Amino acid sequence: MTDKEQFASALYKNHASKMRKYINRYADDWELAKDLVNKTFSVLLVKLDVVIMHPHPVGWLYKTLQYIYKREVKRKYFTEVPLFEETIFSIYEAHYPQTPVNVESLLEILPTGLSKNDKQLLEWRYGEQYSYEEIAQWLGIKEDACRKRVSRAIIHCRELLNL
Repeated sequence: MTDKEQFASALYKNHASKMRKYINRYADDWELAKDLVNKTFSVLLVKLDVVIMHPHPVGWLYKTLQYIYKREVKRKYFTEVPLFEETIFSIYEAHYPQTPVNVESLLEILPTGLSKNDKQLLEWRYGEQYSYEEIAQWLGIKEDACRKRVSRAIIHCRELLNL
């Protein structure tokens, strides 16, 4: 094993578990925390020559981990959940053929594991076709926060529907 490989291996042995615990406090998802730490060490291997010369390699690792976590959060936040409307309406059409969408029947096909808040958001957004801006005003939150809540409700709904 070369000196560089020993350096990287020592960093991994001494800091990987601490880094997982650290980022799990923010991510609140152990699997995601493990993935983020693994990505961080992948970056370390690519930039090993730079990190060896860095005055504080452990600090470099943690800063890189923070950057990767922020990038992951932004990716999840700004990625719309695709095809939810088509999926929910195809389920609706299977239950209610030849019937226009109405809020009561849309609520019937939503999974029972959804919270009242999630059902309400999905009802307003897809059943009553309200805009994010209107929903945000009713809830007293910013439009971006509203989009995030609806996106989380969609993700939860998809998980419950096994889509």
